[in-house]
Amino acid sequence: MRSTKILIDVPVYPNHKTPSRLVEESKLLELFEKFVKEDPLVVDFGCGTSYYTGEKGVVGLDLDLNLLSRAEVEHKIRADFRHSPLRENLVDGIVMCHSLEHSNLPEVTLREVHRILKKGGVIVSSVPNISGFKSMYYLVFKQKLIVLGADHLTAFTPKIFYKCFEDTGFTVKEMSGDIVYFPFMKKLGLMKLGYWLGTWIPGLANVIMVAGVKN
Repeated sequence: MRSTKILIDVPVYPNHKTPSRLVEESKLLELFEKFVKEDPLVVDFGCGTSYYTGEKGVVGLDLDLNLLSRAEVEHKIRADFRHSPLRENLVDGIVMCHSLEHSNLPEVTLREVHRILKKGGVIVSSVPNISGFKSMYYLVFKQKLIVLGADHLTAFTPKIFYKCFEDTGFTVKEMSGDIVYFPFMKKLGLMKLGYWLGTWIPGLANVIMVAGVKN
């Protein structure tokens, strides 16, 4: 019997904002603004180079000094987001963009988020969706797992993502997705349809997004 080799293909997210990443950023921040109060104190957990939250008034927290030094945020803290130096009940909002999949114990990270958020504080998080249309396409037709790799330690489906929030003391207010992508979308002029499907059928999207509120 011929064996099938499954390749692990780690996606590379550039530090510059591509058009598709700008759309994802816009959708995530719109989700955040639906539930957070005006002028919030916001911490970008696992900020990297602050790909999504590069603006003043945001606190960037990351363990990687090289990435943190290039983060476009006003305040910077070098720390592991599982054990932050911030006191409890301090901040209004947490943004975690493509960060939680880099933890092998996402519940530990979310409990830390819960600790430093004020009561009623908001977290929005986005992670790659292993059960999305694009992931399934690459697995079936290319024999590649495109959301797992050396630096992606946890794989999420919408159900797993939702349960992680519920189990750590959050009420999930909304779940969405970035885009349901399939080959030849651009050539067929179906990108708008893909974004619409991502919003209303997040289980098929490349990336899933959750907005949760601290109980």
